[in-house]
Amino acid sequence: MYDFLERYKIYYRNQVLDWSNSCLFQQEALISRLIDSDDYSNLLSFDEITALYDIIRDECVRRVGLPHSSVPDV
Repeated sequence: MYDFLERYKIYYRNQVLDWSNSCLFQQEALISRLIDSDDYSNLLSFDEITALYDIIRDECVRRVGLPHSSVPDV
């Protein structure tokens, strides 16, 4: 499982870099709602979704910390 999860993280770290700001923030909001739901802990993909949320959140924080002119909204 560890190898799969690490490969998953690498893949999505690379994917998230190409997302527009609006897509990134929309996905963060959707996954936040999923995590807040009562059934979240029962999902089989609990680990993957949590890892994806961490990646998305980290990228949101990174982009918010950049000067506005250096963050293109593709």
